[in-house]
Amino acid sequence: MDGEQIPWIDWINEIIVAAEELKEKGAQLAKDPSEDIQVLHNMIAISAAEWRDGNKVNEGGPSMGKALGDEESYSPAQIYKPVWGKDTSSVDVSIINNPLVPEFQNIDGDKLMELISDDVSLAAKAYVIILQNKRGYDIWSTWDDFVTNPDTPQYLDYAQQYSFESLNTPSDAVDPDRLFTPDREPGTGRLLQDGKPLPVEKRVTFSTKDNRERQRRWLASVKLKGILSDAIVEAINVD
Repeated sequence: MDGEQIPWIDWINEIIVAAEELKEKGAQLAKDPSEDIQVLHNMIAISAAEWRDGNKVNEGGPSMGKALGDEESYSPAQIYKPVWGKDTSSVDVSIINNPLVPEFQNIDGDKLMELISDDVSLAAKAYVIILQNKRGYDIWSTWDDFVTNPDTPQYLDYAQQYSFESLNTPSDAVDPDRLFTPDREPGTGRLLQDGKPLPVEKRVTFSTKDNRERQRRWLASVKLKGILSDAIVEAINVD
């Protein structure tokens, strides 16, 4: 996956999943992208600024692996190896030897950069972890230079199109045939209950554990379709 471009919706979903899974293991998140939409927007905007195309958002998504140029930064979150490639737990949060992520324990900086370049889920967990650092968003130079710069509003503007409800709507939910999404209203993707749109206050968001697993199965079925036979794909339980 090193060097692979990740669609924005996939990266955003991974950020939310990472936050939920860290909390399930006991993490206390002062900045929680699974609960606070502004935190999520800020994280999207930072990734968008880090992987910008000229002075525009690269709408194809951020990339895995190392940034272009000489800077030792990796993953869609552009995690800086000279700082985070060692155990920083004595002075701040730490990715290396973080007790909540077994894959990050007993490794060095090179291995960490390899992991977050190859595994998008681990890249998202590393992103959520270091967001809890003492300086907050300021550890990314793009925060001041681009994201909060009034001359470059495009990164936050891009991020603000996403909401928890839209993230919860599989992309094929607006298809009249409602493939993989029989509980959605054709044409809108709104959740249905007894054939009627579910009231807003009763809608389940993507950040819940059960729906998260359902979304993963749905994504897996979509990715497999065209590779495996229809019969095998249909056998995947996405309900």
